[in-house]
Amino acid sequence: MSELPKTTLTYLLNYIPNNDIEMMLYKKLDITVLSSYENDTNSRYFGGSFYLGGQIKMKPDEEITLQKINEVRQISKQRLIEYGGPSNSWEAISIERNKMLLDQMEEIIKFHVKLSYLNKLEQIELNNDVNLNILSFI
Repeated sequence: MSELPKTTLTYLLNYIPNNDIEMMLYKKLDITVLSSYENDTNSRYFGGSFYLGGQIKMKPDEEITLQKINEVRQISKQRLIEYGGPSNSWEAISIERNKMLLDQMEEIIKFHVKLSYLNKLEQIELNNDVNLNILSFI
């Protein structure tokens, strides 16, 4: 098996599990974040982009990594310190929504990291039970 493509929004929107293990792991994910970000990219207001966690402007073909997710969290913490929290309930809701979407995206990216390990394990030709046990530690 070859390396997985980069985890871009475009790739994630079109992803289809390749086997039973992938399907089993994929079904556990909340993927509503993908349609939310897709809607953003399709709106005129965002001009073909979306804001990862409400902080980092990205195009659908830019790679989303765990490092970028951590960067968003750092930016959010810093802005909370600088601004002293939300100024009204609408802003508080927006912050919570972006946090929820970022958490969902993190789980999706972690899933794809596990897939890359699974691809490597399949090259060793272990059985599926062994592969799942190894993945449970990742």
